Amino acid sequence: MPNLTIHLVRIIGLKDDDHQDKADPYVKFELKQDNIGFRRDKDFGDMVSSKKKNQHNPVYNETFVFEDIPTLNNMELKVKVMEDDVGDADDKL
Repeated sequence: MPNLTIHLVRIIGLKDDDHQDKADPYVKFELKQDNIGFRRDKDFGDMVSSKKKNQHNPVYNETFVFEDIPTLNNMELKVKVMEDDVGDADDKL
């Protein structure tokens, strides 16, 4: 079965909504197959980048591989840029 490979290079111009003038971003990838009917959906998992401290223009150069993907039909790849908040729930940037 084929693999889905994602190469995350960098992000430019992030803003921090916490108003602390610093961002601690990371990226979360979620892959699932959205079939007809909730019970037929298949989750292929999540992958998370490294966290970059105090960066508004982080450079990652990281590769992520979702293995053994049967097809790309009805696949959904969600990409979320998140803020690492110590002590609080992480926020979307």
